Amino acid sequence: MSEELETQRLGSLDGLRGIASLIVLVLHYRFLTDKWNDTVVHTNPYWDQFILIYKFGWLAVEFFFVLSGFIFFWKYGQVISDKAISLSKFAVLRLTRLYPLHVTTLFLVIPLQWMIYQKSGTTFFYANNDLYHLGLNMLFLNYGWFEAGFSFNAPSWSIALEVSLYFLFYVLCFGRRNRTLIALGMFLFFLSLNIRGPVANIPFMNEHFARVGYCFFLGGLIHHFYTKLLKMGKAAEVIGALAVVPVVVVLGSIHYFFMGHPGIAQLTGARFNTLIILGAFPGLIIAALFQPSISKLLGSAPLRFFGDISYSMYMIHFSVLMTFHYFSITSTSGPIDFLKKGTFWMYLSVVVGISTLSYNYFEKPAMKKLRELWYGERKAEVISSPPEIPVEAVAATADR
Repeated sequence: MSEELETQRLGSLDGLRGIASLIVLVLHYRFLTDKWNDTVVHTNPYWDQFILIYKFGWLAVEFFFVLSGFIFFWKYGQVISDKAISLSKFAVLRLTRLYPLHVTTLFLVIPLQWMIYQKSGTTFFYANNDLYHLGLNMLFLNYGWFEAGFSFNAPSWSIALEVSLYFLFYVLCFGRRNRTLIALGMFLFFLSLNIRGPVANIPFMNEHFARVGYCFFLGGLIHHFYTKLLKMGKAAEVIGALAVVPVVVVLGSIHYFFMGHPGIAQLTGARFNTLIILGAFPGLIIAALFQPSISKLLGSAPLRFFGDISYSMYMIHFSVLMTFHYFSITSTSGPIDFLKKGTFWMYLSVVVGISTLSYNYFEKPAMKKLRELWYGERKAEVISSPPEIPVEAVAATADR
């Protein structure tokens, strides 16, 4: 298989990641419209078209974790098994990517919440904005550990869990060859916690880790399947095409249900979220990797662009929502009509514009500078990727 096709394949995951980030942006527009009141959710812009997003867009976070699991088993699995990367180097590579924007958005939210409080007498949805939660946020312990709810830049809850799973992944795989068994065991462990009930107040066993842990290790299992398909030639393309079927059936059935056909639940079951994660997500990733037309579309420049700035959009959009809310409550001409489609597109445009600037002129330079400082004046060391795919193919994805 040509290097160009391999690059296109992994680039398609960037496209998927970009789409998932846009889904989160659309979902969280509800902060400005129906205020998460499900009885009036149908008033949101493009309700008929985005019905699955407004109802299940929160599963985009689970999809992020599936993608992360796949990429980490692909990019780091072998080198960690070979003990070719130290824990400190692994930590530097991950934290220098995540920390600069995390801290920046954290301290951006503080004055915005203060301004909103001064005008309205209440904060923007989440009130846990004290020194205790600030300290937890600074240490990536703001969710799943000692927290008492969402705080500051609320979407960063998933980043805290992701960082924790990074290091769990490192510890489990270090010096061990049976990564597939590790992925299977941890997948079943977290899935059982998610289904049968988590253990409260115990990190890695509570409801927060149960929600996303099995998704991360599901990504590891998909990676194992991916390595097998790589050796199957044209048969892999057939499987990639067939993988579209469960995606269409699951998402189509659930959309049909919400458009007024409740009887469909008798066929699909009422636990739609688990059905989407286990039934649609693996098929979507396999189709993106092995079905040529889908891979080419998702690996196109516009979608890869959104993949590049996906972390930026995810971390920045809550501040933009707060800013829009502040202008609405302080406007002399009355509150902003957030149900207008023009306002909806303005919000998306502002987030994408700021995220583009942030990614190119803040995050990448900050990451490079921090890595150079850590390693002295030398350039940050590059972790070798598995031999079948060039590292450039997923540079952005791996740095998510």
